[in-house]
Amino acid sequence: MMTNCNALIRDRLRDAFDGRVSIDEDQGDCRVVLPFYRVDGDPIILYVTEKDDQYQISDEGETHGMLLTSGVDIDTEKRENRVEAARERFDLDTSKTEITLTASADELGSRLLDAYQAVQWISFLIYTRRPYSPSYFRDKVAGFLRQNELPFEEDVKVSTGTDEEEVDFRLDTHGYGTYLEAIQARNGSDLENKSRDTALKWIRINRAEPNARFITVLDDINGEFKKERMMTLFDDSDAVVPWSERDDLLEVVK
Repeated sequence: MMTNCNALIRDRLRDAFDGRVSIDEDQGDCRVVLPFYRVDGDPIILYVTEKDDQYQISDEGETHGMLLTSGVDIDTEKRENRVEAARERFDLDTSKTEITLTASADELGSRLLDAYQAVQWISFLIYTRRPYSPSYFRDKVAGFLRQNELPFEEDVKVSTGTDEEEVDFRLDTHGYGTYLEAIQARNGSDLENKSRDTALKWIRINRAEPNARFITVLDDINGEFKKERMMTLFDDSDAVVPWSERDDLLEVVK
């Protein structure tokens, strides 16, 4: 295990990066912050571990984690092909969930450059995601309901006695109506407005249908999600389900 990673690899990195790197020891690994940034604006960080006479370089899954939280599904044929192409192009050991590669002492600088290029190559998959919009998020929710064989109506008009409200989905799963609204907010103000409007919608419908249930699904992956800005929505919904925890929806609607 490395005991002084700064002295061990700095000389080998100087030529590759002109000395513009930050190197720290992290639980026996060398944590190398490169003078480059991923497409999401975060610095590229690589970890170097000594193994026998070789070195393993890894991004510790941070690239794939960024894509996942950005809503990019890697498990499609075209994206898998790009990930595999990166593995072959940069001679990686793994590229599917974590970028790793091996280097000798003499290759360390050039192989860190390979790792940097692999991170950028795979990061560019973020540009393959479909432009996101509230209507697209609603389509994602509808697809999830279909996938789990939950029958539903879309764009339902509900009479409140004096007026009419429109709701994204209506399910008949407990003998009465279960209404579901899909929300994707651009920012904090948008979240507050949509939360307030949805809460008022639930209150009005509840007066006409006291046995109905009200569920709100919020896009916390590509949209704003701050509980403190939507407390009214929590008060007036039977359940608020973040999209990252959408499997919980299956229990809620039963």
